[in-house]
Amino acid sequence: MPMDWAEFWQAVEGQSDLLIVAYLRALSYYWHHTHCAGLRNDSEFLRKICRADKLNWDDLCGILFNGSEYFNLDVESNMWHQKRAQLAWLKVNETYEKRVKQTEAAMAARWPNKKRIS
Repeated sequence: MPMDWAEFWQAVEGQSDLLIVAYLRALSYYWHHTHCAGLRNDSEFLRKICRADKLNWDDLCGILFNGSEYFNLDVESNMWHQKRAQLAWLKVNETYEKRVKQTEAAMAARWPNKKRIS
């Protein structure tokens, strides 16, 4: 997951270390496990991926999943999204697909009689 660390630290400036770690865990899960398809709107699920204890969860959840700064709820899908990560995911995949096509074209030019395996 590409990170603009300066923007990240600016976004969490003044927040507790608990919130920062919970946010990083949520972002990581969002990117690596759901491929930016969304986090389901289930408080217990969100608490577990953030690895927050029940004592602090209400405060953390109220900041991370409130639909403004960090994660936003898509009403249609009832899934939480992080806009910047979602845009980065699209860009990374677009770049990947472009490189795959370039590689395939180069391979076809170099070995025109070779059949592609897939």
